[in-house]
Amino acid sequence: MMVLGGGGYTLRNVARCWTYETGILLDEELPNEIPENSYREYFCPEYKLHIPVSNMENLNLPGDLERVKNYLLEKLRQINGSGGLQISSYSLVGGSNSLIDVEEQRSLNRDKMEEERVDERFNPKQSDNLL
Repeated sequence: MMVLGGGGYTLRNVARCWTYETGILLDEELPNEIPENSYREYFCPEYKLHIPVSNMENLNLPGDLERVKNYLLEKLRQINGSGGLQISSYSLVGGSNSLIDVEEQRSLNRDKMEEERVDERFNPKQSDNLL
């Protein structure tokens, strides 16, 4: 799994963001209180995972975000994996949150197309006409 971040964060929010996102990726609900650890100072002065929402305006335009996403996906698609590294692509299916292997999706699509073309398949009676 590769998880990429953006930019523009304040240092104290980077730690919160990645801690929160890691919890989501691991399907773990993390406590708001930050326990004593070597990196606790990154969560100062509140020492909490969640902080009050500010009134900062979101200047990200949907079209810009879509262009950046498409650009990055194309660049990632062009990367060749090393010999011993298996790379799998995943996509969201049907707007759900479940991930499906792209190869599995292609196989399902081929099966569905084959089922839809059942009337176009070779008919044994047609073989008599070919002889």
